[in-house]
Amino acid sequence: MKHLQESSIPLYEATSLFRIYDTFAMPGLFTTAEYAAALFRWWQGFMGLRDDIDAAVEARMERQRVIYTGDRQFQAMTIAAATWADHRAPQP
Repeated sequence: MKHLQESSIPLYEATSLFRIYDTFAMPGLFTTAEYAAALFRWWQGFMGLRDDIDAAVEARMERQRVIYTGDRQFQAMTIAAATWADHRAPQP
């Protein structure tokens, strides 16, 4: 999962206008480390991915620096259900 987070950094750094729409969860650029970890645990359980959640969260937080650097605009939309969704890891 870390690789997926890091692979988009060059694209994010080159982008000046972000248009984000997500119906499943809060957009990744705007999540806390705790929320990102919960999502990654959910995806890990759902898809059987290897456990590099801590590294993936660190990479996600690094990716968020585009919010605070450069001259960028952000337009984001999500549906209310994304804020209520339970993204905890599935229990055996």
